[in-house]
Amino acid sequence: MISLAALAVFFAASVTLALAPGPDNIFVLTQSALHGRAAGLLVTLGLCTGLLVHTSAVALGVAAIFQTSALAFTLLKVAGAIYLLYLAWGLWRAPTRALACTVGGASASGRRFSLKFTAHVAKGRRCSSRKVRLATTLSECS
Repeated sequence: MISLAALAVFFAASVTLALAPGPDNIFVLTQSALHGRAAGLLVTLGLCTGLLVHTSAVALGVAAIFQTSALAFTLLKVAGAIYLLYLAWGLWRAPTRALACTVGGASASGRRFSLKFTAHVAKGRRCSSRKVRLATTLSECS
């Protein structure tokens, strides 16, 4: 069983990290400010769905494969780098346009969700390191 002191420290660290605004929080706030509440909710939904993919991977043991296999982890990093280059190429080729503070249509809504979902799932390092270490630590304590 996990000691009460270890649980209190873990809880305090979790709350501190949850309250600190990171890039995901700033992205949600920016989308909400520019495009309204619905856009912010769709981005948040994409973010949370990506977290579900990471959590499922840890629960199914897929993340442990990435942690133990250097080849698998390298392939995951290369796939992430290719995805980032694809996004950069799309931004490079996109025409310059002024920021519009109007709420987009259905295609913009789906794009907001899929962009955040794909970007979050592509962060393989997040899945393979932090959550596996936490799951291992918790299983060793019990």
